[in-house]
Amino acid sequence: MPINILEENAELSKTYEQLKRQEKKDNVVILEDFILNKETQIEGTMDTQSETYQNFSQSMNASNIGILAKLKSEATISATFATYTQRNQIINNLYNQVISKQYQGICVDFEQIDDVNSFYRFLIELTPKFKESGLKVVVKLNGQIKKERIKDIVNLVIK
Repeated sequence: MPINILEENAELSKTYEQLKRQEKKDNVVILEDFILNKETQIEGTMDTQSETYQNFSQSMNASNIGILAKLKSEATISATFATYTQRNQIINNLYNQVISKQYQGICVDFEQIDDVNSFYRFLIELTPKFKESGLKVVVKLNGQIKKERIKDIVNLVIK
């Protein structure tokens, strides 16, 4: 199903009931949470057990709005995604955290990509695992990513 992003970055204190949802689309908000750190570990920055988050999550569920987690990177792509084993470890770690926090998918938002081919390979390997579980994969474009290369791989490409 196509995706409608209600706002690029969600705020826990904001209510989204008034936003216009689109029929026949998965309506989602993107919440900043994950960082791929320099040690190539996925760090979660959102406390999904907090009362504030729980209220936000319940509000989203009641409004039939999904939550995607944003993944940012502090790591060097060429070193991080150099081998299948490295990519697979990161993908599994990310997948497990998305599942445990009950997100509906991720938005990959890397500002700097020193090896775009390794990044594309990462998306090619990540997306099927997520899609098999009904999770969405959204990619935010930067100057290095070519939409034509990924538009048929991921669920949605945004600017």
